[in-house]
Amino acid sequence: MNQSLAKDGRLRLRRAAGSASRTLSHLDAPLSRQGWPDDLFPLPLSYFENYMLVDDRPTHPMSIFVDLRLSGDLLRDAFVPAYEQALDRHPLLQCVVQKVRRRWSWVPACDRVRPVVWNSSAGDDLARERNHIDLRTEPGLRTWVEHQPAESRVVFQFHHAATDGLGAVKFIGDLLAIYGQLTTPEGEEAPELQPVTFERLRDRGQLWPDGKPQFEAFKRVLECTWEFITQVPSPIAPPSVSHLYDADEPRFPNMASQTVDKATFRELKREAAKRLVSVNDLYSLVMFQTLRRWNDLHDSNGLRKTLRLGVPVTLRTPLHDDSPCANILSYMALTSFEDDEPEQLLQRIGRRTAQTVGGVDGPVFTLGVGAVVTHLPWIGKFCANRSNYCFTTAVISNIGEVRRALANRFPLKKGRCVAGSVTLEALLGSAPVRPQTGVAIALGTYAGHLFINATCDPHVFTHADASAFLDLYIETLEQLVEETQQVARKSA
Repeated sequence: MNQSLAKDGRLRLRRAAGSASRTLSHLDAPLSRQGWPDDLFPLPLSYFENYMLVDDRPTHPMSIFVDLRLSGDLLRDAFVPAYEQALDRHPLLQCVVQKVRRRWSWVPACDRVRPVVWNSSAGDDLARERNHIDLRTEPGLRTWVEHQPAESRVVFQFHHAATDGLGAVKFIGDLLAIYGQLTTPEGEEAPELQPVTFERLRDRGQLWPDGKPQFEAFKRVLECTWEFITQVPSPIAPPSVSHLYDADEPRFPNMASQTVDKATFRELKREAAKRLVSVNDLYSLVMFQTLRRWNDLHDSNGLRKTLRLGVPVTLRTPLHDDSPCANILSYMALTSFEDDEPEQLLQRIGRRTAQTVGGVDGPVFTLGVGAVVTHLPWIGKFCANRSNYCFTTAVISNIGEVRRALANRFPLKKGRCVAGSVTLEALLGSAPVRPQTGVAIALGTYAGHLFINATCDPHVFTHADASAFLDLYIETLEQLVEETQQVARKSA
């Protein structure tokens, strides 16, 4: 395989003449564990990683699940070596956490990485194997393949302490790019793989760019802490008909997925531009409206008044473009009160977003909560054990454009990424849920469509309940578009 740098600095890999399916020995020497800096490990956990570790529990694993849908024949003899090479580009996925000089730190444990579980028999339920990952004993990645000759599913479980959602998708992008290079026939265009810089892992906990006023950030930590304490939210109402846990119900994750058509997605973007907010702000508004509609149906006592959304906020800058997957993340808290009017609420969401995304509030959550958990672990354990206290009603996250998040260049077929013998048809992701935070919505766009996934606490919601909540969210989203179109027609 020939290797060169493109004009934009990306690593370009071209296939030499040969068979369409190559073995590992035909590749140039891959990035390997010997390429990791000698002094990189042990690597102390960042503030955010410490929080993800403390808030993890067997009943509610702090795991991100990603469900990949592929068309074409996924070749095992190429997928497995591609998986191993992709792993070597992302060290934290091959580490466990240990106490080193009284601090939790990442320590390489490459020999403990679980092999890919490959299944070609229809009807086998691999979901039962998706349970809690104990980072003290095994690295934070598990992978299952459900293979059929014309289509396959690949399910990944990432521990959230090891990576955030964007990092998880970047790992998947590397896996698909390497697999595509191994299986692209001679003379056809192969994916292009970007380089990674292992030293960037030292910068993953950076909370603000150089020159940002740190005093103002600490001041905002105190102000937001006061808001957090005084504006106590309510959890989402459980389904009206309670249920006993059914062993046949999916458990990890309890996720329902739907796709929004291109026309509706375009209208949402137009509506956001017209209101001078981001489309993410509209998604958050609709989430609040959906929660209230759900509670109106299921909360007979009418007690759930104040609602809070947790919204992941990336802290990535151009400095992190070539970073291996990691948590470069914080959170934003959005609050809705009973008497909020939709437009008033939307404008408040927009102001908070402007303060947080790229603003001084960006690192507030990580600096406040993460620092407390790191330096005062007994407080973190006390809060994590309060399973009857609601920190946020729900979570909403948006991975954005999937092709961009994959971080490598792929040949395209009708807007879909081609990786040698397979084409990526869909990438479905789930955010973790925790006690009293019973639902998480995850969004992403791919090939012009908006994919929406609802993950619900399986101890409270059945899979049918998760589907019902997602139906209600999409119905509310479509109503917003329809009402806007009606107003436009009347004004015309």
